[in-house]
Amino acid sequence: MIQDIYPKKYDNAYHDYGVRGDDYVLIYENGEAVLKNSDYDFFKYSDIAGASGATGATGATGADCYYIYLFSIDDKRFFLLRGAFDMSACRTRIKPLDFRELEPQWKAFAGICGANLAKWYNENRFCGFCGARMGHSKAERAVVCPQCGKTVYPTISPAVIVALTNGGRILMTKYADREYKRYTLIAGYTEIGETLEETVKREVMEEVGLRAKNIRYFGSQPWPFSGTALIGFTAELDGGADITLDTNELSLARWVPRGEVKTEDEPRSLTNTMIQAFNNGEF
Repeated sequence: MIQDIYPKKYDNAYHDYGVRGDDYVLIYENGEAVLKNSDYDFFKYSDIAGASGATGATGATGADCYYIYLFSIDDKRFFLLRGAFDMSACRTRIKPLDFRELEPQWKAFAGICGANLAKWYNENRFCGFCGARMGHSKAERAVVCPQCGKTVYPTISPAVIVALTNGGRILMTKYADREYKRYTLIAGYTEIGETLEETVKREVMEEVGLRAKNIRYFGSQPWPFSGTALIGFTAELDGGADITLDTNELSLARWVPRGEVKTEDEPRSLTNTMIQAFNNGEF
């Protein structure tokens, strides 16, 4: 899956580091990743030092352009460049979702996680309580209002993925009105006051009009594209198998026999991992 970058180690602990020459600098603009060239290289600080007009300090409050420490992978440190900067050195832009197809996988994972954090910082520039411009904590991954003291941490939304089976068949679906056109599994966000198992039952009923039983945990995956923690479950059909499709969510849903569902050669998603496990007879 996308997070499986072993033997490399991802470390998301926050530190108040200053940026230096060989550190990677991640840049995002208008929802796209800004890269050094067509080989999908990230900029390093040595590539843009001075040209960006950014201060070397992490999270410098009031600066037009500055760096924020994000995370490390082994001994490689990654920073986010924030603010208005000269983009003349840029040759390539891609959507964060495209990182899932790129190699090496550890760099792709860095680009995905960086996009998630960049979006969070962008959406929390101002205090939601008093409206003041937020500052940056030097002790932890948080933005802090200098006016009222409100502290905001990155938000992760739990969502379930459900492999619903009926004997030797699995329920496969396709989204309605989305760029992603491949087969997938039923999925949805957990609502306030709801257990994960209740989410499984609700989503199955809402999207295809079926009942689920024998719900079992399969595995989980960070999905930084949407700031989500994905929790995978297997479940068995409870009752009739006739599908009532929610056409606002899905364009198609059908029962597919074991072994007939194709997966990617190198699956990086929990969905593909679960489908492959079903094809292999693991549940």
